[in-house]
Amino acid sequence: MRRVWWTAFALLVLVGTVWAFASPVMASPDETAHAVKAVATVRGQIRGSEMVVNERDPKLLNRVLTTYQIPEGYGALDAVPACYAFYPKIPANCAPFLPAEAGPDGPASTYVGRYPPTYYAIVGWPSLLAGPARSLRAMRLVSVVLSAALLATAASAIVDLGRRRGGPVVVGLALAITPSVMFIGSSINPSALEITAATATWVTALALVSGVGVPTRSLVVRTAVSISAFALARPVSPLFVALALAAVWLVAGSRDRARELWSDRFARGAGFVVAAVGVVATAYILATGAFGSAQGFPITDKSNVEIARFSLAEFPWRGRQLVGVFGWLDTPLNPATIVVWLGAVAVLVGAALVLGRARDRLGLAAIAAALVVVPTIAELAGARQVGTVWQGRYSLPLAVGLPLVAAFAVDRSARVTGRVVRAAGTVTGVLVAVVMTVSVATSVRRYATGADNPLLGYLSASVWSPPGGQWPLFVATIIVMITYGGAIAAFTWHRAAADPPAPAAT
Repeated sequence: MRRVWWTAFALLVLVGTVWAFASPVMASPDETAHAVKAVATVRGQIRGSEMVVNERDPKLLNRVLTTYQIPEGYGALDAVPACYAFYPKIPANCAPFLPAEAGPDGPASTYVGRYPPTYYAIVGWPSLLAGPARSLRAMRLVSVVLSAALLATAASAIVDLGRRRGGPVVVGLALAITPSVMFIGSSINPSALEITAATATWVTALALVSGVGVPTRSLVVRTAVSISAFALARPVSPLFVALALAAVWLVAGSRDRARELWSDRFARGAGFVVAAVGVVATAYILATGAFGSAQGFPITDKSNVEIARFSLAEFPWRGRQLVGVFGWLDTPLNPATIVVWLGAVAVLVGAALVLGRARDRLGLAAIAAALVVVPTIAELAGARQVGTVWQGRYSLPLAVGLPLVAAFAVDRSARVTGRVVRAAGTVTGVLVAVVMTVSVATSVRRYATGADNPLLGYLSASVWSPPGGQWPLFVATIIVMITYGGAIAAFTWHRAAADPPAPAAT
């Protein structure tokens, strides 16, 4: 298990590092606001001074601004991507240079001041050592390491699936880690912690709940850490934790297993710790009003039915965001590539519906329903204040559960042969390597030449270059992604042959 964790961790750090260099700093959604919050948090400023802006005019922005006293070099980060954010045809060379020195303290505002401080305290420390020109990229790399550690925890938990082979779950995990997951995981954004901790929660909880007998302390610890990190990530995270654990129990839980876990003192103690973390996270969110910290334009001239219809109509666009929409939501991956990825997930889910038990089908239906219902309810609740602001990445903590639960259901079926699993692992490895490579190129092109140019045209003509240059990053991307895809295939083959098939589903 340790070898699996360290191997997966090292490889995912490499994949994330490629992504961290594939775009300029401050070029991911809300990265400017999150960077200010991180710089303030590591300096002990949790709340700051707050100003609530409520406009009656629907054309004016409603928001909650929190002002901190931080080095002035970080005070004007909004100006960095202003010339190209939301303008995909404009390359990033128009952006001003980041200052090399942090400078004296001055006021800086952010609209995420009420967010839980956990993620920011982890990634903000490079700002204590260097000025913005160096520290912001380093903060991204800290986020890469954090994300890789949690995703590696998910990979290592596959080994804990007992007598089940785990090969299909490797495929499910590979499909859950979409290009969008890696893009967000390599930026300064608490969604990185939420999504990757959610992925680890889904797999570790499935392994723990589906097991028999006394669980290993290692699995209990990894599950508790994953759930705790998940709960502490963002304002909506405790709700997502409850939904994810409910789905896991629906699919794999039983009264007998509940008694086994409760009778084990270590597992029981870990459960109390997780519950305490959940209470603290929820109390912080309620006390600070974190749910009300979103910004946007209020909708005052639409009925609830019209707002719900609009929210539902956005589902296809948000579905694309689950797979590959980069930049400030202005750089979508080629639609055909997204269809291929979603098609692979659909095949896996379809296999689960055919081969799985009734509980598996019910669990998959519940996850699918949550992906539609939760954004709609959230937008109905906030439309009068900030409009319809839900983004696809907000759904990723639940969406990653769909291929993982489907893979778990397939893995329990005795009708899936090792040959089929190995073939699926090989195809998935190739798919992931190709799509990830194309995704990185799509991101680099958007900033190097503009999104309306040939995919690899930036290799011969570009006006913005990542640190080290275009060609070194391109070569590194190919090597890393081929290695990543090969590791997916190899791990699938290994797990397909590791253990005897599970008993036939009843």
